[in-house]
Amino acid sequence: LEYDKAVHFILFFVLTILWLAALYRGAMGRAWGILLIILAFSVLSELYQSWLPFNRSADVVDAAADAAGALTGFLLWLASRDYLRAWSERKRTASVENR
Repeated sequence: LEYDKAVHFILFFVLTILWLAALYRGAMGRAWGILLIILAFSVLSELYQSWLPFNRSADVVDAAADAAGALTGFLLWLASRDYLRAWSERKRTASVENR
């Protein structure tokens, strides 16, 4: 695994987790929409590079690494969202009780 591909994977993993954390709001349709937007961005950002006038080129493997990072982030978020919601509620309840 090249260092560059690992960077692509990690960036899109983090991007997906952050977007889901910020925008999910309890609607799975929104979560799937976020994933689709990020996957489209992974492909379009590579295509855009092929049109730049300097030394950049589209790389299918970069887009695949981006998509793999996004999908992994989505699956991890999906598997842990109930736990995260319960943890958030416990923190909120404890904060209110300590006032």
